[in-house]
Amino acid sequence: LGLYESSRKTYEAAAELEQHSPEWNAQIAATLGRVAATVRSWLRRFSTGAGAIREHFTRWAHVLGPGHDRRWAGGSAFCDAVEAIGVAGTVAVRRFGPRSPWLLASVLTAGRLLCNTTCPFPQPACATRVASSPTRGGPGP
Repeated sequence: LGLYESSRKTYEAAAELEQHSPEWNAQIAATLGRVAATVRSWLRRFSTGAGAIREHFTRWAHVLGPGHDRRWAGGSAFCDAVEAIGVAGTVAVRRFGPRSPWLLASVLTAGRLLCNTTCPFPQPACATRVASSPTRGGPGP
């Protein structure tokens, strides 16, 4: 129940964040010591890439915890992306022990989570092997 409650609160906060309200931007900016325009830019980039972010972290959650089968139907791609980051972090903690969720997010995206380029996120090595195996229709060795 604790994990569900924490997940629900995270999801609700993401839904509020998605609105990009000036009050939230100012509060986040003050907390992080950044200007509000920077926070708006981060949120805009996150919104734009939310679908890819959700898919990326969902794939990593499955790689880190193959038995983990969490599916959610969210109210938006933004909220689902935030949830996917949280799920991947939860699965990693269960497997490897406590660690910073944002450090993990940075590692899993090679620092490109809020990047303003179209560089793809790095894929799990086992996903690359599966995609390129001859039985999966990919190029052979």
